[in-house]
Amino acid sequence: EGAGYANVYGSEITERKRAETELRIAASEIRQTKENLQRTLESITDGFFAVDKKWRITYINREARRLLDIAEDVQAGDSIQESVAYLRDTPLMRQLKLAFNSGETVRFETYFEESDSWLDVKAYPSGEGLSVYFHDVSDRKHSEQMQAAQLQQIREYSDQLEKQRHELRQANAKLEEANSRLEALATRDGLTGIFNHRAFQDHLERAATSCARSNRPLSLLMIDVDEFKKYNDAFGHPMGDEVLIGVAKILTEHAREVDIVARYGGEEFAVLLPDADETAALTVAERIRSAIEDREWPLRPVTISLGAATTCGTCANAKDLIGEADKALYASKANGRNRTSHFRTIQKEAA
Repeated sequence: EGAGYANVYGSEITERKRAETELRIAASEIRQTKENLQRTLESITDGFFAVDKKWRITYINREARRLLDIAEDVQAGDSIQESVAYLRDTPLMRQLKLAFNSGETVRFETYFEESDSWLDVKAYPSGEGLSVYFHDVSDRKHSEQMQAAQLQQIREYSDQLEKQRHELRQANAKLEEANSRLEALATRDGLTGIFNHRAFQDHLERAATSCARSNRPLSLLMIDVDEFKKYNDAFGHPMGDEVLIGVAKILTEHAREVDIVARYGGEEFAVLLPDADETAALTVAERIRSAIEDREWPLRPVTISLGAATTCGTCANAKDLIGEADKALYASKANGRNRTSHFRTIQKEAA
């Protein structure tokens, strides 16, 4: 019996020693694994720290201390919220609490004021707590901010340029309007609104040149308001002006669209008729004369005398055409007024 007991007792001792040996080996392997993990975590360029469920630090590497400005006296076992008080109300901690409470991995970028840096953060919750990896992306963020600032500056320059273009368009529109007014002042009669003497002369010169080149006819009507001085003396210049305005309106309404109607001076008017022979000129003249005679004028009847002249081809000359129309006008006034005379007709009669 004594020998059996000794054998059992010796066997138990052997098993215990074997278990102790295995335990020491396992502990050594664990220490080695932890040391390897620590060396790895210290060598990586990312910051890393881990906390348990009570926010107590279980590990923090050098890069994490540097990026988060955590002092060396803050060690494992310390509460990260109490030991690093300035982290409590930061966007970093708010996002970490979100990951902690939701149990879901989160990734975000945040600005860390203490170190004036931007961090790219990944937080991994687990049953034991929270593991946090992060690295400095300040250079990229600053580059993005610089690009954004440049784009904003470009947009501002573009907006400013568009504003200047708009102002330039407005200025051009005002300039065109002003030029139109100046042109109207230079070419239009201030009282009647029809072409003035200067504009008439320009149109006549161009029409005579075109007539000579194309061998097409050109006619001119010279018109005078009958007894206009007596009308002014009897009723005053304002009422005389109303007559001139009315005559100009009738001339414009009854001339052809291509005709040039102008105030030649005083109570005298002119109508230039491109591509109109003697017959066409007399038709327009009679239409105008009848319209003025038939109108109900407020104070007394108003009539006009007209002189017509026609030229064609290489013989077209502006000065000669005016002279001939004037002679025809004189003939109409000499023969009782309120009539139309053509230069060729009075030439034949004179012959």
